[in-house]
Amino acid sequence: MPPYGGAGRAERVTEPHALPSSEELSARGFETMYYEEQRRRLEIEELKREKEQRDKMRREAEDALSSSFGVSQILYNEEVIRRREVEAELNRAKAEIEDMRRVQKELEEQHYADCRLLEMFQKERDEAIKTTEELLRALEKGESSIPLQWSVSNEPPQCFICPISKDIMQNPHVAADGYTYEADEFRRWLNHGGEKSPMTNIKLQNHNLTPNLVLRSAIKDWLQQHP
Repeated sequence: MPPYGGAGRAERVTEPHALPSSEELSARGFETMYYEEQRRRLEIEELKREKEQRDKMRREAEDALSSSFGVSQILYNEEVIRRREVEAELNRAKAEIEDMRRVQKELEEQHYADCRLLEMFQKERDEAIKTTEELLRALEKGESSIPLQWSVSNEPPQCFICPISKDIMQNPHVAADGYTYEADEFRRWLNHGGEKSPMTNIKLQNHNLTPNLVLRSAIKDWLQQHP
């Protein structure tokens, strides 16, 4: 009989290890695969959450940028509208100023023409007064009733002559230059392109004609006395 100790060592050396069965290997494989699948799913979910977070941050950044751009565009459009309104207001103001200047110029020209017309009327009035005084003196002396300056010569007074036709006027009218013309002669002058005064050679401010009733009456009296 071998010694106890040796027998024990031999028994331990020769005792075989139990091998896992195929079922155990299969279970362990499935377990490993399950845990691997779980880990992979967790990783995928984590990646999805990270991607969603990045997408959210990107959208927020894009929204902020878009909002900022939108505000800038609104401010720009408002500034453009405001500048256009200011420019339109300035143009209206300029147009009003030009209209005021034009009206002022027309008023000044009309005032000048009125002054010239008034001077002419005053001159004709003075001549009429002078003629009347001479007639009164002649009547007091028992002389002819014909005014002296008319009785001396058969030549008509110069103020009776139309500056254009050089004939005695039948229908005298005062033009814008303050001179008296035969109405038909002056209109003919205008129709032939006359834009300037026949007397002063200055451009006429308008083509209006005013009847010279005092001169017409004087011409009529003179023609009756000088048939």
